[in-house]
Amino acid sequence: MKQIPLTQGQVALVDDWRYEELNQWKWHAHWDEGTKSFYAVRKEWPSQRTIQMHRHIMNTPRDMECDHQDHNTLNNQEYNLRNVTHSQNQLNRRVRFDNKLGQRCISQQRNGYRVRIFREHKEVFCKTFGSLDDAILARDEAIKKYHGEFAYL
Repeated sequence: MKQIPLTQGQVALVDDWRYEELNQWKWHAHWDEGTKSFYAVRKEWPSQRTIQMHRHIMNTPRDMECDHQDHNTLNNQEYNLRNVTHSQNQLNRRVRFDNKLGQRCISQQRNGYRVRIFREHKEVFCKTFGSLDDAILARDEAIKKYHGEFAYL
């Protein structure tokens, strides 16, 4: 693994064999407010089009997204990247910063904690539990079952 320096004191991690190819350009650290994380990007001249390093590495088609499996958006080693649909990418997202419980798929109810799991816009699991610990255990099992390789616990 090698590091490519970016602006704002950041570095991108890349595979050794990709280093020379990627280091021929000046890469910048771009802060994404939506994901609250940095991405390695460069400008393509003369069009001024923004190229994201992870999409470049994976040659991601326009109708797909490139997912960082470990959620480190500056870890652009191939083992950590995969081309996915938007729906698959949403399965692997982190907990929203405004989530009061700090838990995905769980909401607090008057009589306990409700777990709701969706797959392709359809509810596939819904159950209420008396304790948060029981809800987390059930949620984790349901996510493994319904989200498969994209499960993020």
